[in-house]
Amino acid sequence: HIASELSNYNIFFAYNFIAKWMQIPLLHPMGNVNSGLLVASEHTFLSSKRIQLETMNTLPKRLFSPKECMVISRFEIPPFELILINVYLMPYTPIDTIRLHQLETIMNHAAMLYDPLKNYVIVAGDFHYQLDGKSTPEHPPFPTDKVPEGFTLVYDHDNASVRSMNHPYIKDMNYEYIVDGFIVSKNLHHTKIKTVDLGFEHANHNPVTLEIEIK
Repeated sequence: HIASELSNYNIFFAYNFIAKWMQIPLLHPMGNVNSGLLVASEHTFLSSKRIQLETMNTLPKRLFSPKECMVISRFEIPPFELILINVYLMPYTPIDTIRLHQLETIMNHAAMLYDPLKNYVIVAGDFHYQLDGKSTPEHPPFPTDKVPEGFTLVYDHDNASVRSMNHPYIKDMNYEYIVDGFIVSKNLHHTKIKTVDLGFEHANHNPVTLEIEIK
């Protein structure tokens, strides 16, 4: 549906959750689920691929739970390449080592792919860590020591990007967090980052925009 509204864009879509039926919530089930990560670009992809991340779920639970992944897309931005890594990490779990392993895998790929004389790298997505250093059991602080050398963590310090879903959204009644952002290679200059305050009208996240300049 979204792709049909973006007819002027090149599209790559990677599934991370497919279920024929989800009986959750019990009285108002989600039903059929097909979701994932979508990349839409006015530029033509040189390549794009899905990479599976580690998950703690085993059969049969794995059939009814997301399978977190990242999408690595390459674009030609003469004289370099732009490598965009689109991510979605595992939400809160009592065994948080899995989410940390997922983050380490993503950061290792970013560091491995980055060559300051040949490409630019941007990691973008929902990290399920609080990027501003605050902490709750569900959203611990982002482990900044995992950001590889040559990269910078970038986020909107002033506006929340996600809200709690324990009840419908009421301003100042829901918990709000900063979990969506970017990790940008230092040969790019970020000029503006902004969380667009839509009052969580369409989802439990507000969109986050990043403007960059090539150095």
